[in-house]
Amino acid sequence: MKRLCKALLCLLIISLVVTAGAFSALIYHHSMITRSTNIFQSHPLLFDFEPDERAYPYAEALKNDEFKPYSVFDTLPGMALAGAGLPTEWLTAPITVHYYSDPKSTVPVFTVEKGDTIYCSFPAAITADRANRYRGLESLPYFKQGWRLAKPFIVEDEEPNDTLLYVKTDDLTAVFRLWLEESPAYSHSNFIEKLWYTYSYPQLFILFVDLFLYSDCIFLSPDLVAFVYPPEPFISLGVSVILLVAYLVVRCKTKIKNKTV
Repeated sequence: MKRLCKALLCLLIISLVVTAGAFSALIYHHSMITRSTNIFQSHPLLFDFEPDERAYPYAEALKNDEFKPYSVFDTLPGMALAGAGLPTEWLTAPITVHYYSDPKSTVPVFTVEKGDTIYCSFPAAITADRANRYRGLESLPYFKQGWRLAKPFIVEDEEPNDTLLYVKTDDLTAVFRLWLEESPAYSHSNFIEKLWYTYSYPQLFILFVDLFLYSDCIFLSPDLVAFVYPPEPFISLGVSVILLVAYLVVRCKTKIKNKTV
């Protein structure tokens, strides 16, 4: 029983250290989000969000298959994020990206293969380019977490696919992160900045349309909620609480046993 008590104490200490680190990272994460956006100004907790009745019915249109992407385009101001110092608009695809006609489908209708040369239009460069709106890295949120709506990247020597298709959020984030890690902005940054560029900035970049939809009271995307409130610190806190309760129970039983001996 004593060995179990010591083992639980060691696990509890490790869990508390991990939890403290996770919440420290979350605080820094939020400070950088606050510096980069105005997300907390009108709805500080996100969960009090209510769509404006006068705004485009984004969520309803998605669910009813009545979605008109350019109705959203006309309501959004010009994009402000730049391409993070990436050297060219024709870049090599660092991973394979699949596009689907339905999120439930397992068979992609379009695929960008790893190593393909693809045209990357960054949001700041395509504000007035209606034909390439929501293409490549610029995408629209879906009402299910982990999925976006976007036109596929243009592959060199292939006809562009102008259909809005479903693509995984993680795939677009990974593409931008891997490009970013090869950019001058990344190579000249310090350790803390590298962590920001690796873990937070790529997601913020991909979710930039979500920020506009949120701030204009049009739609609160589940991807944005997961980005602002990542589950890892809270999971770690829950594990710590469970270990603390288990440790106290075992310690109490050990004391009772020692008294009866």
